[in-house]
Amino acid sequence: MIVLVLVTYVENQILGLSLDKNESPCVFLFNRIVQALVLLLLPIFVAGKYYDAEFEDLGITSHHFIRNIFIGLLVGVLMVAIISALEPAVAHFLGKDHDQLVVRMLRKSKGSVVFFILTFSAVLLAPLSEEVFNRGFTYTIIRKRFGKVIGLILSSLFFVALHFDIWNAAYLFIMSIGLTLLFERTKSLVPGITAHALINLTTVISIIMTK
Repeated sequence: MIVLVLVTYVENQILGLSLDKNESPCVFLFNRIVQALVLLLLPIFVAGKYYDAEFEDLGITSHHFIRNIFIGLLVGVLMVAIISALEPAVAHFLGKDHDQLVVRMLRKSKGSVVFFILTFSAVLLAPLSEEVFNRGFTYTIIRKRFGKVIGLILSSLFFVALHFDIWNAAYLFIMSIGLTLLFERTKSLVPGITAHALINLTTVISIIMTK
């Protein structure tokens, strides 16, 4: 987490941007690619070097690939339904205008190229990198040392912290709990990546329908 924050800070300083400034789509995509590489490669390096972990230990496996995608789609639909059901209650306490940065940018985007870049980041880069970091690495390491329950709670708190978004913390925590249980059940990141991508894609589709 510290490395990610430092990399983001240095990157923004080099590009002459502030951390909360709405960048151009190309810069935004570059920013997200750098963050995704950090979240993907750093955990794999640390797990391999210091924990003697292999790819399969982190859930990076192609076993039962089609079945796991199908499971991920089913869980994704279920989680979308749960989050949608909770939305009125959360909105009552926190208000409705607290979308994540990428969602706000999608709503304000003009032109198909910009929308595609933002969608690519939300539907592919984010699910892939965040699942490797939060489920494959964080949960796996914490579970080994402190057990499943502590691993579930702490890795979900890390998932919330990773988004720097206190307003959507409830959604993110519930989502992380579901994705972590899915990972624990299947021992593969494929279902979680699929479910995560579907949840984000649902948001993109809802934005398209309301534009």
